[in-house]
Amino acid sequence: MSRIRINRGKTPIFKDEHNKPIENSIAEIKVIKLGECNQTLIIRGKDKTKPVLLFLHGGPGGPEAPVFQKVYPQLEEEFVVVHWEQRGTGKSYSNRIPAASMTLAQFTKDAHELTKYLKDRFSKEKIYLMGHSWGTVLGMNVIFHYPNNYIAYFGVGQVGNQKDSEKETYKWMISQAQKRGHNNVIRRLKELEGLEFKTAKEWVHYLLKTRSYSIKYGGTFRKFTLFQFIITMLLAKEYTLFEKFNVYLGLYFSLNLMVMEFLEFNIVEKITKVKVPTYFFHGVHDYDTTLTEAKKYIDKLDAPKKEMFVFNHSSHQPFWAETELFHKKLMSVVNRDSA
Repeated sequence: MSRIRINRGKTPIFKDEHNKPIENSIAEIKVIKLGECNQTLIIRGKDKTKPVLLFLHGGPGGPEAPVFQKVYPQLEEEFVVVHWEQRGTGKSYSNRIPAASMTLAQFTKDAHELTKYLKDRFSKEKIYLMGHSWGTVLGMNVIFHYPNNYIAYFGVGQVGNQKDSEKETYKWMISQAQKRGHNNVIRRLKELEGLEFKTAKEWVHYLLKTRSYSIKYGGTFRKFTLFQFIITMLLAKEYTLFEKFNVYLGLYFSLNLMVMEFLEFNIVEKITKVKVPTYFFHGVHDYDTTLTEAKKYIDKLDAPKKEMFVFNHSSHQPFWAETELFHKKLMSVVNRDSA
């Protein structure tokens, strides 16, 4: 594996009060080869001697880096934050990626290879790992197979038994529609009731339809809205115009190839014990990955240290909806465990 080139697009550099670049900061876009596939890193930190935090985005296929820069810049003051656009995602999307490589096993190998690169580049014995949504499935699988690489794992919008989560979400959406007298929504949801989906196409259709209602009723976004997310991504300097199209092509590509494994991989049964301190951060109103299932998972999980932080005014993105509180909780863990 080697660094091969500087990618197009740019990420803004850190500047001081005199509008001069901050010495020892890092703000770059790099492409490296992972598992014989070119993949993009957006690396940002005010001080590159700080601990490294590898962020695993959601989706599958849903990049998030530009939003962190806009909404949660505090993270870049405490860590060298590495946003990895996973194979098939955003700046890492290509229609030449083999469909057979779009698996949890391959992504886990990619993450391991990337972690070795980051440890070597930044001279770290271990790094932090944070996953969001789909990234929490990947994150838990990574620390399960390669525990010696990580100081701690942070799961945000942690997946538990996702099929049970979908059932809970369905009932919640019906109840929300009934409260509001949205009879058309109730009718459309009732048409999906009891269906047994056996193909990726069926599941993707179901998820896209139900997620639209979750968004409508606040089960996905709170405070920081879907509209703000879209605008932030469209205006992001990290992406060229062509790559902005790839963000949406990559999401469709990744979701269709990985949705079945995402739903079928019951992490609660597959990964019951890890050797890395594990912390979950979850919004009360999260109906993409429900709090109920995340609680069941952390109660069952065997880990050297574990704790769950619950955010009363958040849904699926507590780091954007309650940024100050999220950062306070995150750093309390980091400072406590490093003391």
